[in-house]
Amino acid sequence: MLLLGIGEASKWAVIAIGAFFPILINTMAGVMGIARIYHDVGRNFGASRIHRYQTIALPGAAPMILAGIRLGWGLALLLIVAAEFVAADAGLGYMIWQSWQTFLIERMYVGLTVISLLGYLSFVALDRITAKLVPWQAGGGART
Repeated sequence: MLLLGIGEASKWAVIAIGAFFPILINTMAGVMGIARIYHDVGRNFGASRIHRYQTIALPGAAPMILAGIRLGWGLALLLIVAAEFVAADAGLGYMIWQSWQTFLIERMYVGLTVISLLGYLSFVALDRITAKLVPWQAGGGART
């Protein structure tokens, strides 16, 4: 926020940086968790480097990548509200903070309920996307 000032750009930067690292770490863990034998088999059958990424690394790491996206999205929702607490004149976080400061408890709970519903519905959507993209994962990733 010091570099970009108070405004939309700084909020987007905080959210992007906060969500990037859980996705990156889970993606790396997913790719590194694939057994070496699968890479060796692809190489022995003459698969190019790009083809090995498409057919071995990406499907093998997909559950971890999607778990990272899920973690990153949850963190992004928290950071949106926190960034609006600190430096905003509009948004749900701003509404919640202003309501708390002025003792408008009903309005504060409306904001909290809306952000909770937004989070719940987005995680239901992520579960369904995970079930479609990685059907081989136990349970399909869906909990709805």
